[in-house]
Amino acid sequence: MDDILRTGGNRTGSQLRIIYNFMSEQSPGEYTEFVKREYGKGGKGFQMDGREYSVWFDETGMQIAVGHTVADQILDKAFLSWKDVSRRIHQLLDQGEYAPQSVLDAARNNAVKEHAQALAYMKGDMAEGVAEIVFDEEDLPHLHSIYPEITDYLEEKLEDPQWLSELNERLDALAEAYEENHSIMRFHHYDPINISKQFQKFADEVIPYQARDGFAWKDHPMFITQDEIDAYLAGGGAYSQGRLRTYSFYLL
Repeated sequence: MDDILRTGGNRTGSQLRIIYNFMSEQSPGEYTEFVKREYGKGGKGFQMDGREYSVWFDETGMQIAVGHTVADQILDKAFLSWKDVSRRIHQLLDQGEYAPQSVLDAARNNAVKEHAQALAYMKGDMAEGVAEIVFDEEDLPHLHSIYPEITDYLEEKLEDPQWLSELNERLDALAEAYEENHSIMRFHHYDPINISKQFQKFADEVIPYQARDGFAWKDHPMFITQDEIDAYLAGGGAYSQGRLRTYSFYLL
């Protein structure tokens, strides 16, 4: 179970986001909600000690079963609530047994990089004239540049506590304005309300973790489980109305 938890979710950078999230002081409920969101819905398979294990996670928690699916198992299966998952990850981090020191040390840099990207993408989604209100005048020429120059600039600025504090004040004002008028954003993927909360949390003090002397994790071969295959097929593929098209085909 611990080896599986150490791999994080399926999204790129999941382990690093989990580590960084636990570096700040939060309530047990907040830790649990973060882990639930980070994992989302999906699965993965592992080969360990000559056996195959399937993992599936969704809004209810995480299932781990022997074999290629969690659906057919009754006895050889374990269920973990998101509270269980969050608590155990926290324990492993405190014990220095979640990740090697090189990975623990990379968590902060990854957080800076991802926040810089989110800020740059949100700026691109703003309606005309909004960026001039949100960002300082000296920042604007850099933000009209191209990638990766924009994110490189923002990564450097995010390391400045004073700049971050002033940015958070403006992001908070942007979030209030967005609540009253959604038209200040051309697109809404980078919701100013969520971004403001994210950056307020990013500004909190963090305490880095230390790996236990001699700790090293094991890399296990992975495979695509039957549950993942079934979930993909049931989703209908990448085309619009894919499920309906497939169903209609088999009615003929």
